[in-house]
Amino acid sequence: GATAKVLKKQDYTCEACGLRFMPGNKVELHHKDGDHNNWKPGNLEALHSHCHHYEHMSRVRTQTNQEPDEAKVSRPVLK
Repeated sequence: GATAKVLKKQDYTCEACGLRFMPGNKVELHHKDGDHNNWKPGNLEALHSHCHHYEHMSRVRTQTNQEPDEAKVSRPVLK
């Protein structure tokens, strides 16, 4: 499918962080232009799930020039 083609094109590395995908990593396809109906190969990039989330949070901060809402950001609880 589309994910396998994009992964091969990217040499199995994440476009966001540059690290290789390892077995068990969750891979998500990111639509670079934001149009989820545009499945052209040039519009897709494979990202780790956490990198994909960060990509969208960074875009929100850039577009609004604000930090994300504190209630929407999950942080680990340190014990």
